[in-house]
Amino acid sequence: MVVNLMKSIYAMREHRDTLVEESLDHSIGMVLRLLEVYISGKGEII
Repeated sequence: MVVNLMKSIYAMREHRDTLVEESLDHSIGMVLRLLEVYISGKGEII
């Protein structure tokens, strides 16, 4: 799961020209938060 989430971040950054630029940083931040919660087992994804 961790590797797939990291690949998702890479894909978003690599294909940023096809994504909505205004929401890209927020989307990457949400994936990073998901990784943090998944690894630590603590917290909530909001």
